[in-house]
Amino acid sequence: MILSKLEVINGSNIEISSENENDEIFLFDEIEIAYCNQEKKLVLYEDFLCEGIRSLQKISQKALTGELEIDEKYFSKGMGYEWNIISNRIANDEWGTIDITSPYALWSTSNKYATATWIYSFKGEIYFEVSPQYKWNYSEPEEDENFIPFEEFVQNYQFYIKIKIDKENLISWNEKRANQILKKMKG
Repeated sequence: MILSKLEVINGSNIEISSENENDEIFLFDEIEIAYCNQEKKLVLYEDFLCEGIRSLQKISQKALTGELEIDEKYFSKGMGYEWNIISNRIANDEWGTIDITSPYALWSTSNKYATATWIYSFKGEIYFEVSPQYKWNYSEPEEDENFIPFEEFVQNYQFYIKIKIDKENLISWNEKRANQILKKMKG
């Protein structure tokens, strides 16, 4: 059951869906949030409804109030690139590494999908980014996986999408859609 569709740009949406087949929605229902367009579907989040929606509200509100401006040096490759480098350093016991990406993190997935979603501002414009996550920082590759070393992953890194979001769309995500879902929740 699709709980909501959030328009990103023409022809692409974020779909929030639940396996719950009745009209009752609960805080701890498992949901899937996916970016969909004509060419692809990227799973952005699989977890509890309350966490996914609250994260959307919190991050979108910060973006709307101008709290998520990023430095120019991070813009071209995106927050996902920086996160992958930071995560790899932490995985290699560089405990003094500071995570500059956490304020911009919206959602992430397990190794099954290995995506991370970010919202940030650059020069006053708001951006929505979906990036790959390196799968093998904290786990060994499965026998049938196409393992690549981290250095190769970083050298060939590209985000999946980075889209400028209209502020009116973000307001709609935050106020209308997310609040509608939260109002329907039971307990």
